Amino acid sequence: MAQGAEQSKEEVEKLQRLHENFGMNSITRPYGIGVGFRGRSFASEADREAKIELRTRWIVFLWVPLIPLGSYRIRRLKPVISARGKLARKFELISQERLCWRQVLRMWAIAAAAVVALVALMKVFDLW
Repeated sequence: MAQGAEQSKEEVEKLQRLHENFGMNSITRPYGIGVGFRGRSFASEADREAKIELRTRWIVFLWVPLIPLGSYRIRRLKPVISARGKLARKFELISQERLCWRQVLRMWAIAAAAVVALVALMKVFDLW
């Protein structure tokens, strides 16, 4: 019994450290630079019913996800109005998971397709 209590204490401490290191998760909107979540899937049907999403946290530059930082099980909370009068999205962190490579590869593919489309449009309209 003591070992089970010890494990749960270790898990609680691990979750507390994760919360402390989680930091801000917003993107500086006017410039699209910062850290943010991209991708959305569910680890199981139970998570789907509980509305717990598996999302990947990214370093973002010009709204393009560049470097994945990790995947997390999170629950989105109701948006709140911040002190500055802006709508703030809040997340409840459930756990950190192994990097979800399906989300990572999908985001990189979408970003690459967007860059190719942008370059093609610039060529068509002689902007390059």
